[in-house]
Amino acid sequence: MGDLGQWAYTFIDWLEAAGQTIWQVLPLGPTSYGDSPYQSLSTFAGNPLLISFDKLVAEGWLLAERCSQSPELPALLVDFGTSLPITIRWLAKAYTRFDATASAAQRSDFVAWCSQEAYWLDDWVLFIALKNFYGVSRGSNGLKVEALRDPAVLETSRVKLPAAYDEQKFRQWLFFKQWHELKAYANNKVSDW
Repeated sequence: MGDLGQWAYTFIDWLEAAGQTIWQVLPLGPTSYGDSPYQSLSTFAGNPLLISFDKLVAEGWLLAERCSQSPELPALLVDFGTSLPITIRWLAKAYTRFDATASAAQRSDFVAWCSQEAYWLDDWVLFIALKNFYGVSRGSNGLKVEALRDPAVLETSRVKLPAAYDEQKFRQWLFFKQWHELKAYANNKVSDW
């Protein structure tokens, strides 16, 4: 389905060679039921399905030889039902390696980003962690208690799911790190014209 990795940079180079100065993208939020980019679960969050595994290998948070063991996916067809569990599994592995091996600078960057984005990030990661915990899907009533936003209930939920909470923050950090790098690359192309 594409990601924020090398092929996106190659596409930007192709746009430049073709004389294009604008690249309009679809909404980049996490998709909901039906996988439409126009039906996002969040105004602010990014879609973790767009995170480049190649960049995670370069960071040392995924091992190339392990990634090559993933099942082969169709080259010309996007199958979200098959892709989603694979992506979630690899992102979970990347978080585990980040948690165990990140340098002080990487941790500092992550913590600073989380602090800067806390105005939306804290609510998003709590929502998605609870959604995953309860198995909430279309028409489910799993989040009724938390939906009332009682501070004590929300704090209990945060304490109950700390690993899931931190892992969701990590996914958003990765998405925005990769997105901003790609966007800066594209912006530099336009400024060169």
